[in-house]
Formats: sequence, C-alpha cells, structure tokens
Amino acid sequence: MTDTKNTREYRPDTGEEWRALGFYHEPDQAHRVWRLVGSVSGLRTIVRMLASQADKASGETEPAALVVGPFNDFYIRIWERAGIDDESIHGSADDLRRLSEIIEQKLRGAAVGAEIAIGNEYAAGLEYTLLLAVRDEEFDPASQVPAIVNVPTADVEVIDDDGGEMVGTEVLPTLPFKFYDPEAFATVGEGLIRLESDRVVIEFQTKAAFFGLVESEVKEVSLPFDTISSVRFKRGVFSAEIAIQGRDMKTMDGLPTVKHGRVRLRFKRGLRGDAEWFATELERLGG
Repeated sequence: MTDTKNTREYRPDTGEEWRALGFYHEPDQAHRVWRLVGSVSGLRTIVRMLASQADKASGETEPAALVVGPFNDFYIRIWERAGIDDESIHGSADDLRRLSEIIEQKLRGAAVGAEIAIGNEYAAGLEYTLLLAVRDEEFDPASQVPAIVNVPTADVEVIDDDGGEMVGTEVLPTLPFKFYDPEAFATVGEGLIRLESDRVVIEFQTKAAFFGLVESEVKEVSLPFDTISSVRFKRGVFSAEIAIQGRDMKTMDGLPTVKHGRVRLRFKRGLRGDAEWFATELERLGG
C-alpha cells in the first residue's frame, strides 16, 4: 500500500468514524487502485454518497467536495470530466449518478470474499480504479486501520549562531509531489522533493497519463540554493502548489514541464501545511 501516514492522523475516535462510514478505504499507489473494504450494506454508503453529490450539483451553486472517511484524503467532487485519481472520484452530476448505479448493480448478489473492479465502465483512461472487497455483514471497518507510525526522516544538525556545537536536531520532511502543467496531456510526472544543507533535491520519474506505464527511470536533479531566484506558494482547496523560478534557463535543466526556467509542483491536500513550510524555508534559503 502507498504510504498515507502524512495525511492520515490517528485519533481516539477514528475507529468509530470508520464504523459510521460503513467501509474502510486505502489507496494502493503501486497498482493505482482505491481499495474499499466492507460488507455489501456498508459499501452501499459510497452509492448513496455519489448520488447525494450528484443531487447537490443539480442546484445553481457547485457543491463543495464531499469527504469520504475520517482521514481527509479521498473526495467525491464535481468536475468537468469523469475520472478517479489519487485524491478523488470526480465527474459531472450525470457521471457520478451513473457510477452510483454501476456500483449498486455490481453489489447486488455479490458473494462474501468477492473483489469487484470498476474501471473503464466508468471512464476510459482512469488514473486509478476502484476495487470493492466484499466482507460479511459482521465486518468491522475499524479492524483495517493500520498502526500509525511516523515516517523516518533525516536528522539535520542545528548549529548555534556562533557556529558552535550542535544544539539539537530538526526534522525535515521529504514530500511527494506531481509536476503541474495546465497544458500537459500525454504524460504525468511525480516524485519526491527534499532539502539538504546547500540545495534542494528533486527525484522524479514520468509515466504515461492514460496507462500509468513508466516512461523513465528515476532521475535526480539538484538545485543549489544560489541558483533559485524565487519561490511562490499557493494553497488551493484540494491541493497546494510550489512554483520555483531559476535564475537562468539552465537551472531547471533535466526537469519536465519547465517553462521559462520555472517549475510548478502540486502537493496533495493533506500535505498543504508541510508544503507551505517547505516553500517558506526554501525561499529563505534560496529565493
């Protein structure tokens, strides 16, 4: 399973929230699947949620995204085209209503232990598919909640103002991102970004947008702080963006989606706080 620890905060009432939802969900990034685990009656909650969001979209005002589950990393939202990605099920009101009907039909008579995949029948070229894992009616969704363990991060020495001995350690996160290019159509790039003592390091690979096939091996580009002209942070409803401007065209050489020496990186909603801190720190050190 993909690591969702940065976006999944455990609370004492988390188990009860999953029980109230009726099923448990978790993304499998390696296989690009959202796995929903529950009884038939529990899984029918997603049917009702899709239909409800479609009904809300019939009004004059576009409804806010509907959060699915207590971890705030999965949404149902109105969008111009049908799709499923690493954050949401989206589409027009008609799309969402049609998906609710597809799921309801597949759940009718589904046997305990069945795993029902939903993909192209909703939309072609999905980034992610849905996999409904059917359990018996006594199934407890809270039983699927994994232990929350902190993601290992590097310790960085903190030196006092006089350049003396180490006075403590500071945890610097490594953040996952996607390259953002509003004009891109055929490929998707994603990777990890981290700060080092004198540079920012970006590891990435590109994948075909429609089939998820790897188009490149993992590559790494290092940007010394003195090559960065400016850093801009933008917080959105569903994500955050960091735009890094190089001092010249050569600065970003090797990175995809770069335009005029500028690269734009998108971060999931659950990482908006970390991304804002990262941008502030990067601007202080470089921009």
